[in-house]
Amino acid sequence: MLKKDILLLDEVYINLSFFTKRVFNTLNPGIKFNNDVVIANIKDIKTHKKRPKIIIVYILTRYNLSEIKNALRSMNELGIDRVEFKPCEIVCSVNEDLMFNKKI
Repeated sequence: MLKKDILLLDEVYINLSFFTKRVFNTLNPGIKFNNDVVIANIKDIKTHKKRPKIIIVYILTRYNLSEIKNALRSMNELGIDRVEFKPCEIVCSVNEDLMFNKKI
């Protein structure tokens, strides 16, 4: 089971670019919002005595800048060990596919 393997690690990095359904639906139209599953898994990992540090890599886009304060509050309540911010520009191409370009 994956969860048992995760407990053997020193650190777990989780990429997130949303904390609210509104932002998720903007970035992922037509895909079911499963943030509750991610949060439940983090809470479960945090209950174990020997557990990895949980690091959230929060992908910053123009769509989620308005939720940073609430996202940080939620991550603090979850007991996240560290948060890293990575800027990313979302550009729609001619065929409407999403392409991600990291800004330096």
